[in-house]
Amino acid sequence: MQFLPKRVKFKQDLIRYSQCWEDTDLVLDNLAVSSGDVILSIASAGDNTLSLLTANPSKIIAIDFCQAQLAVVALKIAAFKVLSYEELLTFLGIGKPNSATARLATYELLRPLLALQYRQFFDKRPELIVNGIIASGKLERYFAIFRQVILPLAHSRKTVNALFENRTRLERQEFFERQWNTAWYQLAFKLFFGKTTMALIGREASFFKEASGSLSNFLTHASEAALTEGTPSSNHYLRYILTGNYGSVLPHYLRRENFEAIRANLDKVVLVEGSLQTVLEQLPSDSIDAFNLSDVFEYMTEDNCEILSHSINRVARRGGRLAYWNMAVDRFANQYDSNLFATRRLGLNQAGLNQGGLSLAASSTTFFYRRFCLDVAIEGAL
Repeated sequence: MQFLPKRVKFKQDLIRYSQCWEDTDLVLDNLAVSSGDVILSIASAGDNTLSLLTANPSKIIAIDFCQAQLAVVALKIAAFKVLSYEELLTFLGIGKPNSATARLATYELLRPLLALQYRQFFDKRPELIVNGIIASGKLERYFAIFRQVILPLAHSRKTVNALFENRTRLERQEFFERQWNTAWYQLAFKLFFGKTTMALIGREASFFKEASGSLSNFLTHASEAALTEGTPSSNHYLRYILTGNYGSVLPHYLRRENFEAIRANLDKVVLVEGSLQTVLEQLPSDSIDAFNLSDVFEYMTEDNCEILSHSINRVARRGGRLAYWNMAVDRFANQYDSNLFATRRLGLNQAGLNQGGLSLAASSTTFFYRRFCLDVAIEGAL
């Protein structure tokens, strides 16, 4: 677990994320994966890794330091291999099963496809299967507490449903100001989505070690942008947080039109347990075309970011693309290695201003990140 915060014991049996909370379409558009590319992807819950298969790469190395996360990805891969499209949605937790034991029966069909360590993980935790795997993560349970306990104190179900009606930009602003942004909602949101509460029951406390400033203030402004500048009616992330399901707008990897392309390429995914730095050290130079890096730089010191950036540049082919996100910490790979060229910075710049005049929420379904970044390796290995 190199480059992760020290003096912290990470539970390998804890699912931290059962969904990927990064705009897949934005990642795909910017990584511009071509047929035959080799991709290195942070596994997380597997959603974006599976979506990258639609570009027909030759290989995806999906890595995570946490075995539980890889178990989630392995289960989703098995489900894509065996189930029909409708069965897949029901098993994962989008559709309703016919009975309380239906998902367990489906799991028995998938179980032989899982490696021993992943099979043992789910055998000991049947409740994760019964409830639908996409609801099993620590962050997803955190959102469920907000949705089931906090949100009803501020808004009725009718008001929540009304949020997702089609409106113009002006109509969304009026709805937000008149009906949504009540005094109680403001207070509840700031308390529940503050750094202290989120570190306690939402994400790992150590993940905020490098962060500074008020997380709740940033999320308050970001969520307002998502509800006004963005379009809630087409934002599946927002709908899931507030209602517990996606409605008619599904994540990229679960859209019907992508099902067969993903299924046809599943054997190209290689699951690797370990830290990003350790995996990079084991890869040959000039071997990776694209990197889906999530927000890995958030958790590292400046010195470790520099070491990691040099390692990325070593294994990147010339023109290799790096997609990553900033939430609470400003981290840019190009600042640590001059051979990584900053190609895109979507969202807030270092002065706190929206680059291009747009917030990330106005051009992306992901509103809880500060910035999306794309860097390109301009020289390849040294």
